[in-house]
Amino acid sequence: MEEYFQYIVENLNVQDIQMLRILSNEGANAKYKAMLNAKAFEKSGLTEAKYRYVITRLTAMRFIEVNTTSKEHSLFINGYGKKALSATLEKQ
Repeated sequence: MEEYFQYIVENLNVQDIQMLRILSNEGANAKYKAMLNAKAFEKSGLTEAKYRYVITRLTAMRFIEVNTTSKEHSLFINGYGKKALSATLEKQ
């Protein structure tokens, strides 16, 4: 299982890591601390298509979660995302 996790982390691209960093730096690490989708999009500086692609990838990898309990969806990094981010930063 650890090998698979390492494989996934090694295949993260720059935009994936950037989004994990944004969520981590903003303290969006729990459902109640989640960052609004619009604010995350603004901070990312990505095009809308690229932003959606990155969010879809990170959600599919279970590195981030989407809080859909309110009208405006919000995002937060979970434990796997934190672990992936720290593993990536250690390699740099």
